[in-house]
Amino acid sequence: MGVDIAYECIGPCTYRIYHNTYYDCSGSLMQINNWVQPIDPTNPPTPPNFTFDINGVPALPGQNCNDPVPIGTGWTFVSYQEVTPVCPSAVTECEVNNAAINGVSEVRYYRDYNFCNTNCDIYTLEWEDCCRNNAITSLTNPGGQSAHVSSTQINTTIQPCNSSPTFTNPPVPYICAGETFTFNQGAFDPDGDSLVYSLGPCFDSGPNDPVSYGFGFSPTAPLGPGWDVDVDSLTGDVSISPIPAGGNGPVEVGVLCLYVEEYRNGQLIGEVVRDIQITVIDCGALGQTNATPSIDTIVNVTPGATVNGFTVTTCACQEIMFDILVSDQDPGQNHILSWNNGVPGTFVDINNPLLPVDSIFSPAPGITPTGQFSWVPTVSGTYQFLLTLVDDGCPLLGQDQQSIVINVVSCALDPFADVDRLACNDYRLTGVPCGGAPPFTFSWSGAGGLSGTGDTIFHTFPGPGAYPYTLTITDSTGVSSSTSDTIFVDNTAIANAGPNFVLCSGEVGTIGTPAQPGHTYQWTSPLGQGWAGAINPTSAQPAVTLNNSLSVPVVIPFYLQATDAFNCISFDTVEVTFAPKPTANFTLDAAVCVDELTTVNFAGVPQPGAVYFWDYNGGIGSVNGPGPHQVLWTTAGPKTVSLYVEVNGCPSDTITKTIIVNPIPTSSFLVTPQVCAGEPAQITYTGTAGNGATYIWDLGGGSGAGGPGPFGVTWNTGGTKTITLTVIQNGCVSTQSTQTVTVFPTPTPTFATQSQVCQDDLVQITYTGSAAG
Repeated sequence: MGVDIAYECIGPCTYRIYHNTYYDCSGSLMQINNWVQPIDPTNPPTPPNFTFDINGVPALPGQNCNDPVPIGTGWTFVSYQEVTPVCPSAVTECEVNNAAINGVSEVRYYRDYNFCNTNCDIYTLEWEDCCRNNAITSLTNPGGQSAHVSSTQINTTIQPCNSSPTFTNPPVPYICAGETFTFNQGAFDPDGDSLVYSLGPCFDSGPNDPVSYGFGFSPTAPLGPGWDVDVDSLTGDVSISPIPAGGNGPVEVGVLCLYVEEYRNGQLIGEVVRDIQITVIDCGALGQTNATPSIDTIVNVTPGATVNGFTVTTCACQEIMFDILVSDQDPGQNHILSWNNGVPGTFVDINNPLLPVDSIFSPAPGITPTGQFSWVPTVSGTYQFLLTLVDDGCPLLGQDQQSIVINVVSCALDPFADVDRLACNDYRLTGVPCGGAPPFTFSWSGAGGLSGTGDTIFHTFPGPGAYPYTLTITDSTGVSSSTSDTIFVDNTAIANAGPNFVLCSGEVGTIGTPAQPGHTYQWTSPLGQGWAGAINPTSAQPAVTLNNSLSVPVVIPFYLQATDAFNCISFDTVEVTFAPKPTANFTLDAAVCVDELTTVNFAGVPQPGAVYFWDYNGGIGSVNGPGPHQVLWTTAGPKTVSLYVEVNGCPSDTITKTIIVNPIPTSSFLVTPQVCAGEPAQITYTGTAGNGATYIWDLGGGSGAGGPGPFGVTWNTGGTKTITLTVIQNGCVSTQSTQTVTVFPTPTPTFATQSQVCQDDLVQITYTGSAAG
């Protein structure tokens, strides 16, 4: 039910052809393949069965034109969606069968072509598909007629290469019988060429085969005698109203072809056509009584500007501002008023004038929005933008479109200057006449040596500062006008190396501050290009480190050069103090006895603020300060003593030394408790001393071998004998052990008797030895 072909130049001799086709969802032979209900935008259909050709136009009789080479393996899918202008709750045949509204689907494709080796200047794009919709009432036997478009041509001689106008609004006008309706295609030319709109014939199966219109229908009367259809040649607004005015307007389905001619510097350089199907329906049969909303008028125009309908005339370089009023006969509806950003102005809601928007919504049901437009045009010419007003009628949305034309004319000479900063001290100044009669002459003067006579001058200022200047423009009638201003040249580069700080030896730190937008950085230091720890010397915040092996702090400066987007340069320096690593050496005896105090002492030079961390491995002693500290251990074995020192948060290495804690030997022993004089008493050592121990015996006057034994001790005299033992091993002295031995004297066997007695006489014998009792 509709099609348009456009193209875009995407590179040297390379063009992208866009193919947008619109289908009546109630069905026609001109239908996409694998079409299903409802439409699923994520499941693109295969390209329809259309015919597409690019045919060269010979410049000379008999010339054969080389065909451009297609790129890729076919048409590239862009999008697939329903574009019926209905409310969200309405159902069309794009969703279910036998719905009251046919509905329209849109399928968009493109394909790229290489024209580099073509030998003709002009190529015609031809598209054709069979067949049109049988519901069309403006054609005879519509289902037997095809749709053909072939007015679009690519002229490869145009430089820079040309892109055709494109359409931004879908061509799906649904009109309620009896309603006045205006719609716009949203045509846009990417090259800024002028566009001229007209109605023309639609074609059947070739460029010389127009469709067969029914009686009373024609290219300029596509809906027949009951409707007036006009197009504004400047804006492209298509206005449709019933005949007679205020009449009901018959239900029709007609085809309309809108031609858009493309002009550059007054010369026609191209043309595109849009084949459209217009559907007039009996909205009352759908239960809808919605009146079409209306973009009514322009009010509150800036003084000095003039208004004629929807055309505003204003002077160049003067701000133009006006409000757009809309209305709707239906109470309680919500509306959206939007614009297409067709000019570089500002569109706002009058109730919120500080926020530029694309669309304005009703502040409350039944209250229509009011838009406000403002702009300061600088170049004479004719400009336009498109307004679209949509209500929330159902099932069909009520819609009105209106192009706003702004004629910018040259008035009294009122110059101004555009100032562009190109580099730090380099500026481009462009004079804009704004009014007056061309041609113009320009005269520049100002501080910092600024001077020139062209409309655009380039100047390099000597450095930061304020530089007033004056521009005088004289038009062809001799009228002169001046404007003055001041250029403030600033060094916008920001170099911030950060504050000075202290790092410990071997510690990694970061210099600089977060990067400024558009800045580049370069760091250097006396350490050279490969200074320690410079992860990235072109970073805003590189890492730095240094192993300071000296005993004193080392101060290193780091120099920063920052360059901004304008090549302004700024410098800064940060000093990093790398503190020396503290020493943690200390003195410690090699060995000590259990429970014996030993001295531990820091061997370096104590520094102010130093904190000492001692670890005695279970030993008992003070851990505060450098010492000397008295430490003892209550258990034997090798013990470690460790120390690390922090000075202003910088730690030393941990120093660890080992001390042997020797056990104190015991001096216990066994001895025979009683012996006779001259007989040995057996002594056996039972203490803990091992090899190498020294045994100090006191045998109480006896004699024996000594050592750990066993050995014998004898006494020559009787009595109680005291034995003591002290043991020394590894310098550790035991307590003294003492035991006693009773020594019995050896008795003598002497006795006295009579020297002579008689037989049978008693002899008196008396014991005279040393034995007692």
